[in-house]
Amino acid sequence: MKSLPSFFSIVQSALLRPSTKQLEAYARILHTLTSASFIGAITLPFTEVSKSDAYLWIKLCALLSGGIISLVLGALLLTGEKS
Repeated sequence: MKSLPSFFSIVQSALLRPSTKQLEAYARILHTLTSASFIGAITLPFTEVSKSDAYLWIKLCALLSGGIISLVLGALLLTGEKS
């Protein structure tokens, strides 16, 4: 059981004090989520069979706003340390 606290300290260190490479990796993950959100928003109207257009617009807005937030957060992570 001694390895469990060690694991949590490693995870805490990676999330609270990430290295430059970790920041780049987090930014890449966020940019991947941005692409997935935008692709989902584009394809959703063609695949969605819904009784309400309002529900479709809510899902589109959620996907697009999630994509924009992910894009901005990824860009902020990439503006970290300059070598």
